[in-house]
Amino acid sequence: MKRINVKLVAILASVTIVSVVGVFFAQKYNVRRNADYLIRQADEAKKAGDSNEERRLLARYLQHRPKDIAIRSRYAMTYTEFVKNLEAEQQEQKFLLAAFRLLEDSVRADPDNKELRRTAADFMMQVGRYKDAVDHFSYLLKTPKDEAEKIEFELELAKGYRFGAEPDKAVRLYEE
Repeated sequence: MKRINVKLVAILASVTIVSVVGVFFAQKYNVRRNADYLIRQADEAKKAGDSNEERRLLARYLQHRPKDIAIRSRYAMTYTEFVKNLEAEQQEQKFLLAAFRLLEDSVRADPDNKELRRTAADFMMQVGRYKDAVDHFSYLLKTPKDEAEKIEFELELAKGYRFGAEPDKAVRLYEE
C-alpha cells in the first residue's frame, strides 16, 4: 500500500492558499490604482475641455467604483450636458432616458447637492417632465442662497406648474 506524503500535501496546500490570497490582494490593488488613474485622466480631460473623453473616463471609473457618489453626480451632470448639446434630431429616446436615470439616481444618492438638483430640474423642464421639475424646484426653494435665487426658483417653479397643467398654482406663484 502506498502512503501519502503528508508533508508534501501540506506544503502544496499552503503554497496554493498563499498564492490565491496574494493574487486576490494584488488584483484589488491594481483595480484601485487603475480607478485612481482614470479619475486623474478625467480631470485632465476636463481641464483640456474634452467633455467626451471626460464622460468616457468617468463611466469607466464608475465600473470600478459604482458607489462613489461624488463621481456619479459629476458623471450625471457631464452626461446631461452631452445630451443637451446634441442636435434635436440626435436626441434619441435612449440618451434622454439614460440622462434622466443618471440624474434621478444621483439625486437620490446625494439629495443635498444643489448643483446636481438644479441640473436635474433644468433638464426635466427641457424634456417636458414638469412634475419632476416642480419637485426639484420645490426642494431647492427650501434653501435658497439669497433673495435673487429664491425668486429664480419661484419663477421656474411657476413655469413648471404652468406647463404641467396646474395653471392656478402658477398664477398664485406669479402673484406673490
